[in-house]
Amino acid sequence: MNYEELENIPVDFVEFKDSTKVIKGKVVGCDPSVGVTVVYANNPKRYLLCLLGELAPQRKDKNHRVGSFDKKGNLATFNLLVKQIKAGVIINDDLDTLIMKLYGGRCGNDPTLDDCAFGQ
Repeated sequence: MNYEELENIPVDFVEFKDSTKVIKGKVVGCDPSVGVTVVYANNPKRYLLCLLGELAPQRKDKNHRVGSFDKKGNLATFNLLVKQIKAGVIINDDLDTLIMKLYGGRCGNDPTLDDCAFGQ
């Protein structure tokens, strides 16, 4: 698949499946090796969601230990994000459920440029 086709497309971001609060976002980067970055559609300097891939520049930083990278878990999370992006809706609760199952934790809130593979 050509993941570049998913870049610059709008997506709705919702916390829960039944939520009526929708945040408009835009995919600015999508690559299985580097990661996924989604920004607010009305403020592209504000990050909505980020997933770092194995080759993301941040992985070289001391705060993101390369040895702790889980290829299988990251790929599962990436594939769920791609499925949601294609559907036009990212459901954060679904991501949290998967991440809780894989890692025993939840998605972080309010990502910054330091957390995202693709910067604006």
